[in-house]
Amino acid sequence: CSSDLGTMPRGERLRGGKLEQLRPVAGCVAFSRTHSFGCAETRDTTLVVGPDKLELQAHIGVLTSFIPWFEAAIQSGMAESRRKELFVFADDDAEEWQAVLSRVYSPKARFPATVAAKCLRLSGKYDIIWLRDEAVEELRHCRFAERTPELVDEVVDQGHKEIVEKWLDDRQGLGGLAEEPKSIINKLKSAEALRLFCQKLMSELEILRRREEGPPFWAI
Repeated sequence: CSSDLGTMPRGERLRGGKLEQLRPVAGCVAFSRTHSFGCAETRDTTLVVGPDKLELQAHIGVLTSFIPWFEAAIQSGMAESRRKELFVFADDDAEEWQAVLSRVYSPKARFPATVAAKCLRLSGKYDIIWLRDEAVEELRHCRFAERTPELVDEVVDQGHKEIVEKWLDDRQGLGGLAEEPKSIINKLKSAEALRLFCQKLMSELEILRRREEGPPFWAI
């Protein structure tokens, strides 16, 4: 494996019975689940993701075309041939990789907000700029009904609180989310998401209080 990969996000590959980057081969040969993408006859690579070793079968040509990490790995000498390969991403989330590959293989299909949110972390980690931009844009303008407390938590946890702030400013403030304030407070799990929501709520209440009190005496 080329030293050029030292600064790349962690990812490993099994070649000739030897797992590169000095990880034990024994823990990477048995898989409990498999998901496939694209034409079965031409699949030539497999991603093994997460502690449960979810196996995602795909095409190296598609991966190198849409995900820079794979192109860099191939060009750096990590893989000298296009034969069947095994890439291991033990530290990544399996559902997030499924979301990324579903978008790579179906770029013209509708992009649900829940899928877009799951693409945020990996698109940043592996420098998939087109996917990150697309996911952010989809989330910023996603349908009102999709803006649930669960989605708020996930978007904030992925480091995109500006998206939630936009939602809170839509539809005259707190109406930019799909549920009532009390319900949202009870369901939010992210401390940062709860802080953003309560900050907006207090701001809304202050505006209402000022309207009820009328203008200050010096403005009359």
